[in-house]
Amino acid sequence: MKTLEDRYRYLLRLLPLWYWEKWAEDMVATYLATELAGQEDPEFVEEHGRPSFGEVMSVAALSLRLRLGGGSAPTRSVAWGAAVRTVVLIGLLVNAAGMVTNWTAAPWLGAFFAVLFGQVWIGRGLAVVGFGYSIYEAVVATGKFFAGEPAFLFGGWSQVLINAGLVLGLAAFHREAQPTPQRPWLLALIAGVALELLPMLGWIRLEAGVWDAITIYSLIWFCATIGHLAVPAARLLSTTLTLVVVGWTLVVLRALSLADVLAFFGPNSGYLLVGAAELAIALAALLPLLILGSREREVTADALDA
Repeated sequence: MKTLEDRYRYLLRLLPLWYWEKWAEDMVATYLATELAGQEDPEFVEEHGRPSFGEVMSVAALSLRLRLGGGSAPTRSVAWGAAVRTVVLIGLLVNAAGMVTNWTAAPWLGAFFAVLFGQVWIGRGLAVVGFGYSIYEAVVATGKFFAGEPAFLFGGWSQVLINAGLVLGLAAFHREAQPTPQRPWLLALIAGVALELLPMLGWIRLEAGVWDAITIYSLIWFCATIGHLAVPAARLLSTTLTLVVVGWTLVVLRALSLADVLAFFGPNSGYLLVGAAELAIALAALLPLLILGSREREVTADALDA
């Protein structure tokens, strides 16, 4: 039969191994002392008690923060933290730039500026608002789809998944994180707005499944990947991990968009062949990044967010 101490030890298994080995005994002792203090029947509590919901959430939050570079985390965790922060800012930027054509993207613009200028709690609240609206749009699209009306069913729900990842990824902006350089991201936002304006000005013509926003961002990612692989001296592990996460995200988005193309145009559409070719190219570019990411472990933590 498991005791309260056993349950606390099991809960602490959520923590990274390096942290668990160092602090688990002290944490268990502290939890037990706090829980048993003042109890009328400490033996009953010790045999049948369970960690509280608040304790579970606290340990889960600590585990996430440590895995994203918080505390005295090892180099690879620090790299993951830097990568997640970059990916989240990219996602916020892309959503924010969408305000050019859709005012409902306003919460994402606010979230981008809030996070960029260090107001993470405000940014998290605004991101949750944007996430909620994306769920509403996906539900509406689902209703239209099953009613036989044209609707991007898979694209809508893929956006929900992306936005959920952005909200969760904001945990990487913890107090130990390096400050985010503001000027490069402001310039990137201007570039993102310019990309959104190009179709409106008639300079480029978007076509679902062939030449759309996913294609444009995939081209940017592909160029960044080639540059990263071509200049070994400038590589950082955090950059490699960033490119891996962004690459997989684009692959999933393209795959789901092809499901919408299939629903719209049928299995004989040439769009499917073009999309499949784009997927193959992206996967081919991802392979060396995955190999590189598994090897790049000897990177100093001080240089990761430089």
